[in-house]
Amino acid sequence: MARPHPPSPARTHSSAAPTNPNKGSKEPLQVRIPQDVKRRFKAHAAMRGIAPHELFVEVWEHYERTRK
Repeated sequence: MARPHPPSPARTHSSAAPTNPNKGSKEPLQVRIPQDVKRRFKAHAAMRGIAPHELFVEVWEHYERTRK
């Protein structure tokens, strides 16, 4: 006899900001870039084993830390 699944934990809604802003909901960002830049960007993400959106976040965070 199959065991019943345990009840799902209750979802709570908090007004506090998430501890890691990168883990919140995601929204599309559409930008027009040259085709060769897109190809190189996606290839670089693949070589690092990460999704292109993850590479974009890393690049953006680096930019914010290092800009004058």
